[in-house]
Amino acid sequence: MFIEIDESIDHEIDSGCQAAIDLIDLLCTAHRMGNLILALTRPQAVRYRQLPAISDLSRRTASFISLRLNDYIAAMKAASRVIRACSPTVQNNFSFSGKTCQVSYRILSQSHILTQKFLLGEGFRDVSVLRIIASEYYATVSYPSAYVTFRPLIGGGGSCHHALQAETAIPCKGLAICDRDAVSAVPPFKHNTTAEKVAACTDEMSLMTHVLGVSENSPFFGFDVTWGRTIENMIGPNLLDTYFSAMNRPIERQKFTSAFPQFPQLDPAEIVLWRDLNLKDGTPSLHAQLQILRNEIGPITASLTGRLSAISQIALPSDTLDWIIENQVGSRFSRGVSRALRCDLGIPAYRTGVEKFALPLLTLAAGDSSARRS
Repeated sequence: MFIEIDESIDHEIDSGCQAAIDLIDLLCTAHRMGNLILALTRPQAVRYRQLPAISDLSRRTASFISLRLNDYIAAMKAASRVIRACSPTVQNNFSFSGKTCQVSYRILSQSHILTQKFLLGEGFRDVSVLRIIASEYYATVSYPSAYVTFRPLIGGGGSCHHALQAETAIPCKGLAICDRDAVSAVPPFKHNTTAEKVAACTDEMSLMTHVLGVSENSPFFGFDVTWGRTIENMIGPNLLDTYFSAMNRPIERQKFTSAFPQFPQLDPAEIVLWRDLNLKDGTPSLHAQLQILRNEIGPITASLTGRLSAISQIALPSDTLDWIIENQVGSRFSRGVSRALRCDLGIPAYRTGVEKFALPLLTLAAGDSSARRS
């Protein structure tokens, strides 16, 4: 999370208010731990690094922030939410206006500030794949991936809502991403899916005003579903083709070229199908997918109709996600993985799907992992 300091707090520091001074000390500590990005103004950074009332470490952190201010300000422009800490004389509770949430610093508990953010997913592979895709997306927009720090929170599929409930006491601070597990847009959610259970949990805990997105009830939390039907659909065609090449899987690749003759290049209609197919197990019935396709693209072409049987049979090999995770860095295939992801991010619909979780993640999980060296 990005946090700004309102000038009303500086006025309290001028008057010797110990609570305001302690807040600066605490925020500098949290910045140093990578739990948030303290986006000071340049006069504030200069002042706090000389403020005798805070610790030596906090003064050094303020100096570190002053060197990174331009980077932090540029990064903050990409965020969909910024917290502005104010004096209680200005703001008593949370108040939302555009992308800014004003809050009295007396409401910001030590837990709010020092707790590390989480990324909640249905499994270790889900969180790892989302991290890999998001990092590549950040590189395409020159956003430092080092400014996104979080602890993986693994829900174990159907128990994601239990993992989320356990977070409410500390408080709930992070982003939950579940498989859409449906062909059509959600909500409404498919019955008894992980997403339905997590949505019910966020409702019970009053975490969300709207069902999906960055919360307007709890400014440190967000919940959304994958653009694709499941995490497998987030593996773009170019990345999958890189896997086929590296693993020498011509037979499996042939199934995809039978379904999509220009694979890994897909046309807009094929991308819609890619998003909504069951790429985990295959899609015996394409009725729902074709109806969505008609609604979004128009009439089904004869060429596509002739390939429906082949399309219904495609699924990712079971070791695809593991291979991507193992070869993202430190492997002879790492550059190929990166290049393939860049190609997939050049597909407008896929890029929009990635932004759907990558932008809330950089907002809610903002923190500078290099600040510990300050």
